[in-house]
Amino acid sequence: MIDIGGAAFTGQPFPAGQPLRHCSLLRSDTAAFFAFQNVAKNLYRQGFLWETPGGPRRGIVVDVHVFLVKIGQDYVLVDVGAPGKQYEQILIAGLREAVKDGNLRWVILTHGHIDHVGALEALVKEYPQVQVAFHEAEAPFLTGDADYKDIPADNLNYATSRFDVSSALPASRVLLVRGTNGDVADARGPSGQKPAWPLPRGIITFHHGPGHAPGHVSYLHKPSGSLVAGDVFGNLGNPPKITLPPPVYTPNMTEARLSLVRVAELEFQKAFCAHDRVEGITKKDLQQFTESLNTNQ
Repeated sequence: MIDIGGAAFTGQPFPAGQPLRHCSLLRSDTAAFFAFQNVAKNLYRQGFLWETPGGPRRGIVVDVHVFLVKIGQDYVLVDVGAPGKQYEQILIAGLREAVKDGNLRWVILTHGHIDHVGALEALVKEYPQVQVAFHEAEAPFLTGDADYKDIPADNLNYATSRFDVSSALPASRVLLVRGTNGDVADARGPSGQKPAWPLPRGIITFHHGPGHAPGHVSYLHKPSGSLVAGDVFGNLGNPPKITLPPPVYTPNMTEARLSLVRVAELEFQKAFCAHDRVEGITKKDLQQFTESLNTNQ
């Protein structure tokens, strides 16, 4: 059991067939779970509710998910979630249980926005051997050489700044993927150095989809046919509804729309985005949404 902000959080599996439940910090009497839920073969997801701390949508509560890929006795984490001690404790508690008999080897980031990298410093403190991979186009925003607020935008609502995680990303920890798509196993350090742990080929591929962020990528977990999509789309609301990423966090909505159309054409059975009220969506549903974009926008 872990105590978070005065509430007792016990790790237990999500009940099979029941609606998705999240770690919630909004009420101390809310039942909360930090366990990673098995959503596909060797793919796990942890979800919690995050209250945005500032910016144009301050105080908005949003579902945030991170994903864990099991490869034998080794693990790869996709994104690390939001900042804040309470959220970091949720992530670390879930990982301690999930990888207790194995090794967390890599973190692979979809992009560098605050709700995807916020717990990175806490993560690398807990797992100092872990390496962190991301697309080379996202590197300047993660290492401190550029700021999201300076990206030319095609919509007036855009207002996003960089969250500084550069101290957690020395060159020895960084791995970069390059190009439009490829095998994540080909990631190399900034000077071309090989990773400390070689990710087996044919497990995870990356697919560059800029618009929401210059180096945004989605990851295809080939053994389960699952697309870990990041923020290339959202699936929130009551009832949940597939949407493009919000303009306030997306400098180029035109490019984001084109990226989603391309991603929807990949070979997958189910797609999981970072902000989701259900347990993923089918390829058919995602393609129906992209077809409506082509028709109506």
